[in-house]
Amino acid sequence: GSSSSAPPAPTDTRVAGVAQKGPFRQGAMLVATPLDARGARTGAPMRTTIRSDRGDYELVFPAGSLPAGASILLEATGQFYNEWTGELSQGSLRAVVPADASNASWNINLLTHLAADDIIANLQGGMQAREALRIAQEDLAMELAQLGALIQGPLSLHELDLVGDADDDLDLLLLSMLFLEHDKADETRDLMTTLTALQNDITPLVTTLQTFCDEDKLISGAIRLALDEALADATATAQLFQSLPTHSVPATIPAREGLLAALKELPDLKEASNEVKTACATLGPAATFRVEFRGQWSSTNHMGAFPTSNKYGIPHFTTLIGATHSTVVHLWEAGQLATSGMESVAEVGGTSTITQEINAHRTAGNVGRLVRASIASGGTASTSFTFQTTKAHPLLSLASMVAPSPDWFVGLDSFSLLESGDWISSKTVMLFAYDAGTEEGNEFKLANDASNPHMPIARITTAPLGTQTKPLAVITITRTSPSP
Repeated sequence: GSSSSAPPAPTDTRVAGVAQKGPFRQGAMLVATPLDARGARTGAPMRTTIRSDRGDYELVFPAGSLPAGASILLEATGQFYNEWTGELSQGSLRAVVPADASNASWNINLLTHLAADDIIANLQGGMQAREALRIAQEDLAMELAQLGALIQGPLSLHELDLVGDADDDLDLLLLSMLFLEHDKADETRDLMTTLTALQNDITPLVTTLQTFCDEDKLISGAIRLALDEALADATATAQLFQSLPTHSVPATIPAREGLLAALKELPDLKEASNEVKTACATLGPAATFRVEFRGQWSSTNHMGAFPTSNKYGIPHFTTLIGATHSTVVHLWEAGQLATSGMESVAEVGGTSTITQEINAHRTAGNVGRLVRASIASGGTASTSFTFQTTKAHPLLSLASMVAPSPDWFVGLDSFSLLESGDWISSKTVMLFAYDAGTEEGNEFKLANDASNPHMPIARITTAPLGTQTKPLAVITITRTSPSP
């Protein structure tokens, strides 16, 4: 005879997380109301209380108590710690949870509150629970982008934690405190109306840089830089918060305290943004350049200075990497020791360490664009790339390993894209070999002994490459806009 397996037995639905406006205090009320597939309230609400001063909660719906395709409307009400005033405040927050999210961590915060009405509207329009959530989050992300895209990562609203130390957690704290600072006790779904009310604080920082300094990543980077400067006050701020008897969240994360200090300094940041606006206005429009790298290294051009064996690989130039930058920065400089990043470029053609160094300079505002281009195998291979920059970062530095070799490379150090204050139209530069000073050897081979101590970077003047009169490569830099 035939047999059929029984359907799986229904299981309880457990929803847990934290409720944070600031963090709700232990004993605050949490009401969970089932919603049917069309977003209508159905069945009896379940009530519980917040379990800790961090805002922890947990709810368990018995098996079979929720209809198919259901969602759960969570509403937290009561006292919470107001991060802006340092006092207890009264308020409420909401979130809409798909019932199939059992056993998932589901935090209730400002962003889940702002998305709740849209999720319910999407359910009423016939969307399934997960789709209703996804569309509402995407719509909210578009609105947030108009504030300078504060939340940088994928917008999973319920995963954000107000007391976490990830970038998006800190951005949630920033946005939540801006609302609290403007006394938005009952945040409305009209997010843009609320953000308009905040424009005297945050928008000048965004629009100023967006309008006058068109640099990749500069918008969020500049805001973060202003906030990072407040980290110097982190210790004093942490001590202040620890002295407040109502403050139950441990003030142990320096970045949290830095953000709080920075928000207190918004008037100063506004003044700074005006100074940035004035400075950026003098820089003029961005310029676009095309760079062409042409290898000239061959046995014909460089007799006695070209590998005769492929034991260590076909002679070639490695990935060309560099950046546009200000006069504060040198990626490499003759007469100075090579950085760890330049050592890696010169010895093995590695780019990860120098990329980290460039990004650190970028965070400090001293680098505009990181540039890189792969180069095909062979000493006469060519490559090209384009980049955009402003007069804030008018210098171009590049480097590429001469391979195989101990630690030899070609490149540009702080090549100026300006001439008498104006952008150059076109320049061609001949590239000769430099020694990074980090590895011994004068032959075309790899894996030599390390130089101890390291020596300053220097133009190679000895055999084999130093006795050559012809360049190993040629670079042409041409301005494409504004039109020459």
